[in-house]
Amino acid sequence: MLVYATYPIRAQMDKRLKEIEKLTSGDEEAAEASGRKPDKMYYGLHPIYVISLLNFSLRHENNEALDEGMISRYSIRNDRNGELMTDALHFIFLELGRLGLRKRDYAKCRTPLQKMAYSLKYMHELGAAPAGFEDGFQRMLYKASELAGMTQEQRRQYDRAMTTKIDIIAQQEYASEEGLAEGLKRGQRQGRQEGRAEGAELKSEEIARKMIDSNIPYETIRLCTGLSDAKIRSLME
Repeated sequence: MLVYATYPIRAQMDKRLKEIEKLTSGDEEAAEASGRKPDKMYYGLHPIYVISLLNFSLRHENNEALDEGMISRYSIRNDRNGELMTDALHFIFLELGRLGLRKRDYAKCRTPLQKMAYSLKYMHELGAAPAGFEDGFQRMLYKASELAGMTQEQRRQYDRAMTTKIDIIAQQEYASEEGLAEGLKRGQRQGRQEGRAEGAELKSEEIARKMIDSNIPYETIRLCTGLSDAKIRSLME
């Protein structure tokens, strides 16, 4: 934990050292823009948070050491009165061993933290997100897990598909500027929000068509586009 914390600390100080080197190299404009003397090193740090996900429980004197029964927090403080020495370094532990729910108990998750802890603890055993885990963060979490579980070949196809998506977005932006994007025109008539949703779906459908033409496997198409099974099948017909 302490070793990991040194990396962002060193990265910040390395950046400062490069600034000093630039200021002492005779670059008067850079020195004036910085507002600092060339011979003065600024040692202040942006706050660093080391967040650790544990599949076990740490030992604590009592439950008062925990937030929501699962999160413990540490910083650098005075041993005598708990006075905070610096706000630049914090350690946060999510102790999944304290969740106290079995895999079949997903319906007992009430708070966002419980749902996140449940997902992190059992995601490797789940085929999909359980019922009641449909909020935006949970969708992103399970989407990330699907992408992380891709085979090397699926990842290659996904990367190629994302490049294709960038090309399509650029083409549609150009078409929009020229007044040729029919989806955006309809969106103007129906309202900005509906137009955005329609445009996003049109982009996903176009990506899916290109992937189908490239004989990319069905499951990879579903992961990359987020389209429903029925929509993908209709595009394949």
